[in-house]
Amino acid sequence: MQLLVDARLLAQGGKTGVEIYAENIVSRLIAARPETPITLFYNAWRTAPLPEDWRAPHVRVVNWGMPNKLYDLWQPAIDGHISCDAIYSPHMNRLRSERAPRALTIHDLSFIHYPQFFPLKYRLWHRRQRIAEQARDASVVITNSHYTKRDIMDTLGVPEAKIRVVYPGVDAPPAPAAAPDTLSTAQKGILATPYILSLSTLEPRKNIPAAISAFALLKRDPRFADLNLIIAGGKSWKFDPPDYPGVIWWGGVSQEEKAFMYTEAEALIFPSFFEGFGFPPLEAQSYGCPVIASDRASLPEILGDSALLTSPWDVHGLAGALEAVLTDEVERDRLVARGYENAQRFDWNTTICELSSIFSSLSAH
Repeated sequence: MQLLVDARLLAQGGKTGVEIYAENIVSRLIAARPETPITLFYNAWRTAPLPEDWRAPHVRVVNWGMPNKLYDLWQPAIDGHISCDAIYSPHMNRLRSERAPRALTIHDLSFIHYPQFFPLKYRLWHRRQRIAEQARDASVVITNSHYTKRDIMDTLGVPEAKIRVVYPGVDAPPAPAAAPDTLSTAQKGILATPYILSLSTLEPRKNIPAAISAFALLKRDPRFADLNLIIAGGKSWKFDPPDYPGVIWWGGVSQEEKAFMYTEAEALIFPSFFEGFGFPPLEAQSYGCPVIASDRASLPEILGDSALLTSPWDVHGLAGALEAVLTDEVERDRLVARGYENAQRFDWNTTICELSSIFSSLSAH
């Protein structure tokens, strides 16, 4: 089998949840299938450097050096230019084929249900990708949760038999025993003080203002006078960080810094309005950090009773959940233990085995 993987999503070097998913899939496919010729379609006007371990003998990289906006207008059948037996798209970048069967991952349909969460240029991009048409033409649609599977069936009209739920894995590298050297003295001092952690891309969908409001309610209690709320993540759009005592705007974090922050945090608060999967809560659980999250979209399926779930609009409920984690040792211990168990359900080796089975079945037809 010759497998073509659309890796254009990674060309800009971003680190959102979807990009982390795609990078893990590509890396692990390359490592797990040394007998399979893999072509990475890595087209872009400018591309980020490829990881060294992707430069393997069975891997070929194709970059036409063409802006993808132009490619979207042209849209030649990719299998007419690149020989392949099966195609995998880990994101919904539009890709047309004439003969080779294609597996397409759809992470969620938030852009359909909540267009207000996205800037105009992204709304126009989503429209250009023609996701309903792609889902119809794909041989298999892969998604990360049963919630999104049902949503794809109901919203796009895709038959159930065509959809496969394949859970992503969760990486949990060893936590640093001490604060990483990349942190400044001031940052190390901040992390030595009790804090609640919020970690996500700073955009309207993540509902950061609710986390701040819940923290503000909590701070009325003198027991939490020294508590901080650290908000980490890259700024996206339509977000003006408010100035509130005890709220620390951290910015982006490295993997090593993130691991240390999860380990030291009192809890992670994740009141997102809509998630197709949600990596940060599972990452936090893998480091023994209790999680408070919203009870919307896929999060109840992914977290179950291993986290405290509340409505993303219920600020008092979020504050009450934070108080419980901070003051109830029995509940905290339960969340830590159940969190560890829950995170272990999501294993990249299982993910790659399931995807490999799908690709093999495609190439056989």
